[in-house]
Amino acid sequence: MQRHGGDCEDLAIAKYYALRTLGVPQSQMQLVHVRISARGEEHMVLVYRDDENGRDLVLDNLTDHIGSLRDRTDLLPVYSFNHTGLWIGGQQNGKRLDPNQISKWHQLRMAYQS
Repeated sequence: MQRHGGDCEDLAIAKYYALRTLGVPQSQMQLVHVRISARGEEHMVLVYRDDENGRDLVLDNLTDHIGSLRDRTDLLPVYSFNHTGLWIGGQQNGKRLDPNQISKWHQLRMAYQS
């Protein structure tokens, strides 16, 4: 990261594990695959659930600003996942699927546990 290496997935996952190491509960974080509406590009961000304020905060490597997911109208969630589930449309209130369906996420989680 110091050499500005990696893509958005690498950076979002690095943030996820850095925050886990600092004691942030996994249940408060989701990796969210989004479509950037203006560009039509696929992108990944980390979303942190701020339970005290009831906001979902977006940690996005394309901007230094941390803001609410609700305010990021440029991002259209496609799916989201964390250690407990995979949700289509990026919403945890929908049907929860097995996150191990994403094989590379499963492999990374297994390697991190070792």
